[in-house]
Amino acid sequence: MAPITTETLLAIARQTWRRNINPKGPAVYPSHSYGGIYLRDTFWTLAALANRRLSRAQRDQFARAQRSSGQIPSFFEHFRGRAHYDDDESTVLYVIWMYLDYQHFGALPDLPRLQKALHYLTHFDQGGYYISSGQGPHSWLDTLRINPPDTLGYTQGRFAVALRCAEVMQARIRPAQVKAAAHAYAALYRPSVGYIPLLRHSQDSDVSVLTGEFVSLWLFGLPMLSDHTVLSTLHHFTSTAVGYKVIAQLGGDYLAAHRFSVPLSPGDYQNGATWLLYDYMALATGYLHGWVGAQALMTRRLALEIRDGFIFSEYRCTNNALLCMHKGDPARAYTAWNTFLLVINQVVDCRSGRGRW
Repeated sequence: MAPITTETLLAIARQTWRRNINPKGPAVYPSHSYGGIYLRDTFWTLAALANRRLSRAQRDQFARAQRSSGQIPSFFEHFRGRAHYDDDESTVLYVIWMYLDYQHFGALPDLPRLQKALHYLTHFDQGGYYISSGQGPHSWLDTLRINPPDTLGYTQGRFAVALRCAEVMQARIRPAQVKAAAHAYAALYRPSVGYIPLLRHSQDSDVSVLTGEFVSLWLFGLPMLSDHTVLSTLHHFTSTAVGYKVIAQLGGDYLAAHRFSVPLSPGDYQNGATWLLYDYMALATGYLHGWVGAQALMTRRLALEIRDGFIFSEYRCTNNALLCMHKGDPARAYTAWNTFLLVINQVVDCRSGRGRW
């Protein structure tokens, strides 16, 4: 299968930005499937675009809606629409976003807002572990039920990075708190199953658990996880003909229907579909930890997606009985956060000696 060239990938990214970014707003939309402006999608998209004006304007929009508790909204219903607040990772991402603008553009940190955000996040910090509420959407896996509240591997990694970002920006935070969060992330690895699970107290696998590790390597060049933890976790993901099942039970089966807040067929959406962004980031993390063969899998994963007409699709079903495995939804094509693949490639190329980080 022929690899996708850098020029082709950049052309797809530019088309994606044109479809989803309104520079006059400004407003960043996830794709044509969504009318809202989501902090999570905006973060990944603008990290790839690297436009100082847009990044500052969008970050300020979220910052102006910060609650007195320090919580940052998860999304706006539409441009200048009502803000919605979920107990998810949006406030964590806001801290990382502030650091990213500080690092890339020299934008001075808004320390009062940063301090308020940290105050909010401390309510979820128990001995370094970030405890996600079981009430409503709690992360990008917004249809997954968590009962009782628990620590998501995905969020824990991002939380550890956010605290390090805050420390570098000279916020008031104890060094021991920063270390405890990173230690807790590494401690999620469970030798009995051979990977970092979806939840601290579950045995399900989740491809997005390595997200925090990639972001730490990208922003700081610092690993939080050992080579063994990363590579063993990767090798325990459940492969399909089109990509990894994003979450799966121990042994690879899809999760039961009652685990989700909406009806999901096995292999659809967050019940084991494959998500390009998280597959690609996980494989890149494996490469950065010494798995040379991961780069070829990244190339194949992207080429397969494009060959089959899933152009930057939000996700692809993995159940052969479902139409969405064979035919993409046009409204979910050109998903904005997939432009972050450009950043992932830059980080990998730097490690390969072919580019600058």
